[in-house]
Amino acid sequence: MAGRQVVSAIGAVGLAGAGVVGLAVGGAAAPAQAFTGSCAITVPAAVLVADGVCEVRFSATGAFSFTPPNGITKLAAVLVGGGGGAGLDTTDSASYAGNGGKVVYIDSLPLGGPVTGVVGAGGAATQDTGTTPSVDGTGTSIGATSADGGSRGLSGQPGCGADSWGFWFGNGAQSNALSDPDCIPGVGFKLSQLAGVDTALFPASADGTDVYGNGGAANPTEPGLVSALAGNGGSISETLAAPGANGLVIFRFAAAPTLAATGSAVSWTVPGLSAALVAVGALLLALRRRRSAQH
Repeated sequence: MAGRQVVSAIGAVGLAGAGVVGLAVGGAAAPAQAFTGSCAITVPAAVLVADGVCEVRFSATGAFSFTPPNGITKLAAVLVGGGGGAGLDTTDSASYAGNGGKVVYIDSLPLGGPVTGVVGAGGAATQDTGTTPSVDGTGTSIGATSADGGSRGLSGQPGCGADSWGFWFGNGAQSNALSDPDCIPGVGFKLSQLAGVDTALFPASADGTDVYGNGGAANPTEPGLVSALAGNGGSISETLAAPGANGLVIFRFAAAPTLAATGSAVSWTVPGLSAALVAVGALLLALRRRRSAQH
């Protein structure tokens, strides 16, 4: 009988100890949590661009339609108009860079149905403005709100000369070009620089190096490059004029918060089972003490 009591005591202590160890393991291994968010399914697919921020872009010129996902409370947008085309005037030994398209912020758009609009096109360039003028960029719009396209390269813009060749630099969405002797095109906008922008949806940390709506630049020796970023005016050299860059629409909305594990994951069953073992062990110990008291 005494041996049986010893075994019972050992078993009870063992069960309780195992439970305590299990709880300790469960507590120690519980992962640290961080809210990173996840994007609802949209067409085209939304991308997580910052902590808790989802983005959808429309860059193909022409009409578009976007259906916001269910469950979001706000939808903001940035519109970028198409950049103006650059032009050469070989008769007068002059090059005219295109102007950047406007950049417009819309703080809140209606939810619950499709949002429709138009993405503007960059203006075409010309290698002979005497016979074929370069072309203005076209506007990007949603409803009655529009970001106008940049105008084509023209004389009268700020400029400077290189030897016998004259260059006129493009104005940007944010500022005008600087004239001789600076020869600096106007600058556009980073998204977080826009007036009234929701900093939660457009934090500076998500800007990177992208600037939209820059004025076209000039280089006396290198060919003008096609602008990579939306809304930039066409660049020029003494031998080549580039078209303006197409416009862009950027939608942003808050991501749905989700917990992301950053440590070792432990199933909820481990602490649950451990708690049960503690309870059973405590019950066995109590029964043993009761029997001992009766004897």
